[in-house]
Amino acid sequence: MDVGVITYTYVRSRLWVSPNNPFHSTGDSLRASTVLTASCVSPCVRRRVNFGVRPGRAAVEEVLDHLRRYPTKAGREALAARLDLIIDPHSQDWEWEVAGPQHFDTWLSTYRNGPLSDDERFSLMEMLIQSVEDMVPLRGPPVEVEELPQWQAVAKLLRANPRLHASSIAYWSVFGRDEPEEHFRVSIPMRKVWTAVKSNLAEQCASADGGRNPGS
Repeated sequence: MDVGVITYTYVRSRLWVSPNNPFHSTGDSLRASTVLTASCVSPCVRRRVNFGVRPGRAAVEEVLDHLRRYPTKAGREALAARLDLIIDPHSQDWEWEVAGPQHFDTWLSTYRNGPLSDDERFSLMEMLIQSVEDMVPLRGPPVEVEELPQWQAVAKLLRANPRLHASSIAYWSVFGRDEPEEHFRVSIPMRKVWTAVKSNLAEQCASADGGRNPGS
């Protein structure tokens, strides 16, 4: 069973892309077609200004169509209220902008124990991943990430709920890019998570297709 593919322009300031606007005014969700190229890049986000932008360089995300997910306005607003955070009305990268290692323990507890919606949980996981990303020095070897207890906690949650977080796992893995300078600090460890969950997700997709096409 082939795995669905989305193509994004790879930018180190990173944003969730959509056909026209990275954050739809309808607030329903951020939407993407099967193949998209980001036409806009957010201003340099703190902690990412030294990365700059790589226009035209594509990173391939192997995300099954029915598992593709993006932050929602409702999820962000509910999570911001829960965590006493502010959402800048001009923010495109809110989850990454507010993240920081100093919040990790509190947010991890909220993820594990809070009565969160899936939309809240999706955004909160992005914040946890970014927080781990910021714990390791630039150009640090992947083993530094893998040895962090914070990463181990995040990886365990990702493996436990791959359907919800498939888009995040694939995004941070930066598929199709093998040069270290094109990776996030968590990319290599994240690829191991993807390897662990990919076959199970593909089987789920095959089962769903079989249900829709019983004669095939």
